[in-house]
Amino acid sequence: MAESANKNPGSRMAQTLAALWQKNQPRVLERLAAIETAVEAALDGTLTAEQRSLAEATAHKLAGSLGMYGFAKGTELARALEVHLAEDGPDPRILIVLVSELRGTLYPDAPATGNATGRAADRATDR
Repeated sequence: MAESANKNPGSRMAQTLAALWQKNQPRVLERLAAIETAVEAALDGTLTAEQRSLAEATAHKLAGSLGMYGFAKGTELARALEVHLAEDGPDPRILIVLVSELRGTLYPDAPATGNATGRAADRATDR
């Protein structure tokens, strides 16, 4: 068994990354939820500077880590969120599109309803 693992180090690396992804998914979900909460506040017009700054830092952390798990598109979306959240008074319509795409990239099989992205998207379309 060890001999076959040595013959295919790429496979072993993929298995290690998959295990790390499984281990770190709860943290990624927490970070995604924190950004979604800020997006909801932006949609309501109640986003504080502190919430915006925290969401910006959280998006930065996601951008820095998602590529390691093979989510190049996720990194790109998290960076875009970071840039938009750095603005004073970010456009909530842009934020909701970005966070929805990010959630869909990371969890393509999960329904959007019941999470903050789904709720925020519903509210954005109601306007």
